[in-house]
Amino acid sequence: MQLSIAEDLWFGDAGADTEAERAAAESMVARVARILDLRPLPVAAQRLMSITRNPDYRVSEIERVILADPSLSARVMRIVNSAALGLRAHCTSIQHAIVILGGRALCDLAFSLVVFGLGARSDGSLAGRISTHSSAVAVLARRLALLLGLGASDLFTIGLFHDLGKLLELQLGAEAYGQLFEPAPEADALHLREREELGYDHAVLGGHILRAWQIPEPLPTVVAWHHQPERALAEGGTLADQVALTRVADRLAYLLEESERSDEELIATLLRDGSAGYLALEEAVLREAWHDLQAAALASRALFS
Repeated sequence: MQLSIAEDLWFGDAGADTEAERAAAESMVARVARILDLRPLPVAAQRLMSITRNPDYRVSEIERVILADPSLSARVMRIVNSAALGLRAHCTSIQHAIVILGGRALCDLAFSLVVFGLGARSDGSLAGRISTHSSAVAVLARRLALLLGLGASDLFTIGLFHDLGKLLELQLGAEAYGQLFEPAPEADALHLREREELGYDHAVLGGHILRAWQIPEPLPTVVAWHHQPERALAEGGTLADQVALTRVADRLAYLLEESERSDEELIATLLRDGSAGYLALEEAVLREAWHDLQAAALASRALFS
């Protein structure tokens, strides 16, 4: 398989095509190739993706793929009915879930569970903490999108996959990569440490893996750009909204883990984020939804347990 680095997924702040840039690109090409060799896209995910690529797909096809895997079916139903997702109606079957969520949304959820399950853990390990954080971001991004009246159908999947690159790096070189987390980096700083040590960061790596798996846009680009918000905000439209929502949900998930600060301090910190400003997230709206967001983040911890 011929691999190359797609320039649109590379760093927006990169300089000239220096030797260091070329070395970093070659390093990531090698990393992507190794990941694809060790972690091919699961068959069930391939089938689900193939179904939704056809504009004339039938929801019965989605139902058939999910029901063919009892474990997947059970996990889908558990998440659909979880407090984290916050649906008002209780789903009694996959078919019922399709009626409530829509075929594409349920397909995306099932796809996420199949692929994310490759590395998701619920223990106290570094991988477990990343998985738990990712599930919180998925739930919070979806809740925030609904709160702001924006399209929420892709946000759960995007939130789950935004740190996919971290999980894959841990699986390939746990000890060496884990050292980048010591001491714990400040918020939104790990990717800079990765670029310095590896030549690329987890966001760009995750975006390239998703594209190599032939996952449709906008997922690969949103994942690749979630530490390059200026690029997305300059692009505007749905892409900018999704990157901004992912970043706000990411920041919120970390803030909700801070028990030593008051809710007022946490809300003020979140509203200072540039992505919150881009989304015109208002203090009154956030205050009203704060306890629901806290409860959703807490409930998200059980999604992969």
